[in-house]
Amino acid sequence: MKIAAVALYFCYLLYKKYPLRKASTGLTVFYLLMPIVGMAGALIHGSFHDSNYKYAYLFGTGIWLLAAAASWLTLVFARQVGYESLKATLKIFFAINLAVSLGQLLFIMYSSQNIMPYWYQDAAEQYGISTGDYIKGLTGNTSVVNGAIATLGILFFYFQKQWRWLFVCLLTMVLCTTNLTLLCLLFTLMILCIFVKGRPMKLRAAVLFISTIGMYWFVSPRNIIYIEEVFIKIFSQRAHGPLSERELYYKEHKEAFFRLAVKDSTYKYYSSELAALKQESATDTAKRHSVLSSEAIGRAMNKWYGLPADSTPLHFVAGPGKLYGFKQTIFYIFQAPQNWPAGAGMGNFSSHLAIKATGLGIEGSYPDQYNYISRDFFRYHLYNILYYYSLSASEHSVMNMPDNVYDQLLGEYGLAGLLLFFVFYPGYLWKHRGKMSYGRYLLCIVLLFFGYEYWFEMITLTVFFELLMFMDIFVRERKNGDPGTDNSINAGI
Repeated sequence: MKIAAVALYFCYLLYKKYPLRKASTGLTVFYLLMPIVGMAGALIHGSFHDSNYKYAYLFGTGIWLLAAAASWLTLVFARQVGYESLKATLKIFFAINLAVSLGQLLFIMYSSQNIMPYWYQDAAEQYGISTGDYIKGLTGNTSVVNGAIATLGILFFYFQKQWRWLFVCLLTMVLCTTNLTLLCLLFTLMILCIFVKGRPMKLRAAVLFISTIGMYWFVSPRNIIYIEEVFIKIFSQRAHGPLSERELYYKEHKEAFFRLAVKDSTYKYYSSELAALKQESATDTAKRHSVLSSEAIGRAMNKWYGLPADSTPLHFVAGPGKLYGFKQTIFYIFQAPQNWPAGAGMGNFSSHLAIKATGLGIEGSYPDQYNYISRDFFRYHLYNILYYYSLSASEHSVMNMPDNVYDQLLGEYGLAGLLLFFVFYPGYLWKHRGKMSYGRYLLCIVLLFFGYEYWFEMITLTVFFELLMFMDIFVRERKNGDPGTDNSINAGI
């Protein structure tokens, strides 16, 4: 769908005879460089010796090129359409998005036979605290995507002083009940209360802060309780009592704590075991968020890692799994010099591509004949994913999954990938900070968003973010309401 959308829009621009030259930015340069760094890491680790990796690499390269094309076309679109037309288009999108989200909520009400499914508690945990997972909005991707895009709308309309449209976005975000998105928004609103100019705007930021907490608590009080429990786990001391033998072992052997041991035979017979695992789980798919049942995953973990789930490292971790995953990545990078420059290589450590290529079905389908899994992914982040999917649905939280941009860049593209990101993505945008109004705060919250989900592979949030940034930096709003374009758009990368 995304390929078709980019291709159709390109044809539309050609039809309209819009000038397509001189529209490159640091962002497109970043996108185009990443497949090269990803190839370097893969070559260092010998990934191309596996014939199936070639397909995975081409798949991943296609995603980066598609992201580059989307960014470039977004800039061309912003330059040609003008500020007021862009703002009207955004209003139409957010209105339709709320309507679709409310329609999805009505369907959930009907399915659960409950007027307020967020408050409903069922044994399978299909609704209740998980209700927001079904509010995917117009993009049809995930509730995390829907909530994050709506949050960008909140900040945009806050600076436009259009409060009704701000409420439209706020209601959408609250319905998604994405806890990390809520925390990112609240943090950014606190920044606004301190740094935004003008007492009225500071006061409105404070009111919005309080209103957001109130609405979120009313819609899903159990999510507020869940956030409290997570913070208690992070900052509280371990329960009193002697350490178990297994805990003492992990305390003394950091390598075993961050990297699971996997036998060579596991890689050799992975495909046949995966087919058996899928067949075993087939009868449970109607109830589960994953194509695999938690019981089957638990048995597979025991077989693959030689330990039951309750004897593996994450069982003894008090904080969220995402924090443990980032510590794994740091450990991996500095474990061996060959990991420093370009990481493990594209699709070899932490990404949608790495998950999808396994054939587990957690991130969508993938051709069985091209299933691929790297040893590093198997021993590090795949373990994290399987551990939490072996637990109840309430543990399948974004806070526990290893998904985040920084893990992906550092784990798969190394120090070079992380450096290129900071220079050509936020660095490029920050270079134009003198022209920004709301852009500084959008950049702040998106850098927080990058702490969860593999956004660059999803090509959803980044498109909206880049459009809003291009509007703020390069497309000017004149006092008479007519849009103007900043011709300095072509100035340098």
